[in-house]
Amino acid sequence: MERDMQKVVRDLLARAKGTDSEHEAKEAILKAQYLIAKHNIVMDEETQEPEEMLYQICEHPGNAGFREWLGGVIAPNFRVMCFLPKGSIAFFGHRSDVLVAKEVFEYAYLFAFRKSRRIVDDLRKRYMDTSGVRQSYLLGFCMGLRDGLEAQSKLLMVVVPQDVKDKVAELRAREEAENKDKKKKPKRQKLRARNSFHIDNFSPAYHEQGRKDGREALEERDQQKAG
Repeated sequence: MERDMQKVVRDLLARAKGTDSEHEAKEAILKAQYLIAKHNIVMDEETQEPEEMLYQICEHPGNAGFREWLGGVIAPNFRVMCFLPKGSIAFFGHRSDVLVAKEVFEYAYLFAFRKSRRIVDDLRKRYMDTSGVRQSYLLGFCMGLRDGLEAQSKLLMVVVPQDVKDKVAELRAREEAENKDKKKKPKRQKLRARNSFHIDNFSPAYHEQGRKDGREALEERDQQKAG
């Protein structure tokens, strides 16, 4: 039964990565998260031993600051912790959780990055003001995705496993002790996204469009269930 559910989750993630439909991709990601949390699925089929911990840096084009917000949204909803190495995002936790969180992050980042750029390019072609448009959209997207994932996670009582938190605390303590011995001030990687996403000219319309894109898949799924 567990391996059957693992296959379902892998198929959903493959569908999200392979489809050209934005709505189908987001629907598949949310359904994968739901199944993983509801059935406590461990994706490693090869062993019944406690799953290894993994630290994984995500890939993403450009240097868009919203990646920090996006990482902070995704991490707790996929049972991992988020780190901010210089110029990137990384997840730490059980191997299967980290790999899923990484895949979801990379898809969501690329979707929002490309969609926001298309919006700005279209406005520029019409000689319209684009100040604050992209940032407003990206913030809205992160908030919409957060709303959908957190509502689902609350229902399923999704939390970061205690052994993951304990391991991070252990690594932190060891790092601080080593730095103290060297008489250096410890440099700690932050676990939560920094509030560094600055918007010069906020656009309510594009913020709401982004928020709609971020949460639409969950709403569509709920409507299908109700029907």
